[in-house]
Amino acid sequence: MIGRVLDDEGWLRAILEPAVELGVTVFGLTTVASSWRLEARRVPEHYVTLVVSEVNACSAAGRRLELGPDALLWLAPEVPHTMAPRDARRPFTFYHLRFTLCAAGVPLGTRRDLLHLPPPTALRPLMEALHAEYLHRRPFGSLCFRAILAQFFAELLRAERGRRPACVGLDRVQQRHLNGFINRHIRERIGTRELARAVQLSPDYFRQLFGATYGCAPRTYLMRQRMRRAAVLLLESPLRISAVAREFGYDDIFVFSRLFRKVWGLSPRAYRAAAAPPPVEF
Repeated sequence: MIGRVLDDEGWLRAILEPAVELGVTVFGLTTVASSWRLEARRVPEHYVTLVVSEVNACSAAGRRLELGPDALLWLAPEVPHTMAPRDARRPFTFYHLRFTLCAAGVPLGTRRDLLHLPPPTALRPLMEALHAEYLHRRPFGSLCFRAILAQFFAELLRAERGRRPACVGLDRVQQRHLNGFINRHIRERIGTRELARAVQLSPDYFRQLFGATYGCAPRTYLMRQRMRRAAVLLLESPLRISAVAREFGYDDIFVFSRLFRKVWGLSPRAYRAAAAPPPVEF
């Protein structure tokens, strides 16, 4: 339960305040089977989830939501929620973070029960950076984690306040077609022209709409998607790193390792060695 309610500025200041205890209970990037389901669950922490692929059908605080790629949901403690893949034939991948902020033992929160930010958002790179700091425990990691978490919530609250000026970008149908195309061809040598063709746009116009939607160039987005899939394969299979690289079209293991480090902050070998996680808790 929330013991003290803060306004938005107070919430951001609390994240950065060393005297305020920040406790992370769970932080994962997980792909769940199509049979997975959370039914009327409540958790005592703040819960943040950001969808990476496919669609999460969710109900929370009396609202029914469909969380597609890059959609974000923030739930206050003890808010009941139900989640499951929208398409029972296809699993989905998502970040999930549960945390508390306490001042002198008093849990802190805001007036919101729920904040839902539909795509497009520019929050995934911050979520990736936050997860990397949590996972790899680098020097000054706790300070970096707080700083990135504060930036993450600052961008989230700005987006909520500005919601929602019309964003000139790919519409939802185009995003759905594009994500399906990328999922089917992620291990092939596809580029901007192939992506543009998938949504029937010229390459130049597609680049403009894509950048407005995802906040990066198509080439960068594809590279990040490949490195995310590669990270999952590294942890879930015994394949050699060179074989994982070839699975995603990288014949040069040094190029693959450089790009992997750019996304995850560690080499593939170090990532595999460091990420022997405890059982996943949602």
